[in-house]
Amino acid sequence: MKPIACLLGVVLLALGGCSGLDAPDRGAAPGMPPPSYAAISAAYNARVDGLDRLWARAVVRVEGEDAEGKRLREQAEGHLQIEQPNKLSLSMGKVGKPFLHLGSDDQNYWWFDALDEGNEIGLIGRHDLATPDKAAALGLPVHPLDLIELLGISPLPDDVRTVGWSKDRTLAVFNVPARWGARWVWVDPETFEPVRIALTDEAFNVVAEAELSHYEIARIDGDATRRPMVATRVVVRTPGFDGFARITMSEPKNRSIPRVAFDLDRLRSRYNVDALTDVDDPAFRAGDPVPGG
Repeated sequence: MKPIACLLGVVLLALGGCSGLDAPDRGAAPGMPPPSYAAISAAYNARVDGLDRLWARAVVRVEGEDAEGKRLREQAEGHLQIEQPNKLSLSMGKVGKPFLHLGSDDQNYWWFDALDEGNEIGLIGRHDLATPDKAAALGLPVHPLDLIELLGISPLPDDVRTVGWSKDRTLAVFNVPARWGARWVWVDPETFEPVRIALTDEAFNVVAEAELSHYEIARIDGDATRRPMVATRVVVRTPGFDGFARITMSEPKNRSIPRVAFDLDRLRSRYNVDALTDVDDPAFRAGDPVPGG
């Protein structure tokens, strides 16, 4: 895989294998009970009120070693655009020209790789038919829509959850269901902002985790009364990759997002992708050659 293909943060080379990530934990109580889930979810959801849409400039930097032991240090820039719960657009490139795009609309998710002119690649699948093997074909360790969960901008469910303390006794930790496993969330017990989010598979093995920091107000166009907070630095790690990808956002805001951001046909034209490979086709197998590949 080309080094720049790691720059989407979640396309981090080999998936699977032994995890180098800490397993979710509930450590011993630090002499006092943890905050209740009701208190956490109320404050958490108040923080993300107004983040149904998110637009931000994004710089993605990846550092680590690839499968051959070669040192990687790459950086690209683009835009992150989200309309919850299903619409995602993350574009990456250099010198103002996007080469890579991970996106979704209400029905489908897709991946475009236009690094090699004349050999553009496009993969597509349906949300309701997604499986871990199909996601892995795009280089994803989780369901495509669960990528939004790693940013800490989705509301928590109302159902009662058990809250414990982290091993170092500084963070409250709990889990809620994810599409293929669980979403573990570590929050600051004073601000209730998420500090760490991990996604697991059905066997509760961690498949991706994010460290969140540098919270800023995401201003809402036309509404000065709400001031949602978003982590503008997200460090993503996955099993099988000795390194990390850091997503740094700037100018986060809830603003009108151009329709082209989630328009599959117009995006195909922009990235010169003539043929789409359907990962839901029974004949498709992960690792098979794809048009342009």
